[in-house]
Amino acid sequence: MKMLLNDLRWRFVAPPCLVALIIIIFLQLTAITGHTAPQEDKILSTHDLKNIFTKIVSDDNSFNAIFPGQKQQVVNFSSQPETIKLPTGRLSYKTISQKRANQLGKEIIWIAVLVNGKEQARVKLTGDIHLFGDVVCMARGLTRHAILTPDDIEIVHRNITMLGNDFISDPRQVIGRELKTSLQPGAILYSRLLKNPTVVKRGDLVSILAKSGPLTVRTAGQVKTPGAQGDVVRVKNLMSRREVYARVISPNEVQVDF
Repeated sequence: MKMLLNDLRWRFVAPPCLVALIIIIFLQLTAITGHTAPQEDKILSTHDLKNIFTKIVSDDNSFNAIFPGQKQQVVNFSSQPETIKLPTGRLSYKTISQKRANQLGKEIIWIAVLVNGKEQARVKLTGDIHLFGDVVCMARGLTRHAILTPDDIEIVHRNITMLGNDFISDPRQVIGRELKTSLQPGAILYSRLLKNPTVVKRGDLVSILAKSGPLTVRTAGQVKTPGAQGDVVRVKNLMSRREVYARVISPNEVQVDF
């Protein structure tokens, strides 16, 4: 009797390998008939659209030619519409129009969004382009005529969008130069605020050098107007008592140009 029961149990309980085979066949039949789980649509968020806007701006060679080596940043970004619902597939985009006057400020870009090469939507992207870079600033306050040293300055990374074109970013351009005006700590250094240091002052005695071919003549002179090296100043010839214009060569020498 026991042997008969075991035989009946084997006939009505399928072995594991048979169960697995039945499941595989069922899944294949389901795929053939198209009863698959629905694919979710993709949402293109405001963050995604801002990334697209930033890439278009950063790839603009005309902008990079005007502001080489400076880092751009997008602020006040907006898009119309704010988000886009797209079907699944290979996402791409193309620029339709771009409004820029080769300068910093507001930028408006129209793009077409494509999925698998087919246009799905058009979006208006708007943002302000700001520029960030290194600026040489005063580390401490100094008065007019001070000669700048490395201890007098510091490099600050900041928004330079509205600073104009003559701010200084390289400290080598300011070391050893003279202030035209007094400046407070933190003041930005511009080229217009600096000059080469005064080498000769009014009343200084100098040697006036005059050259004409192989002939060189020297005579004593007295400076009438101050000047830096390379400047042309007015000098009185102490022998002839006449005044001439000469170029400053050093603190002790000026040269008359013929």
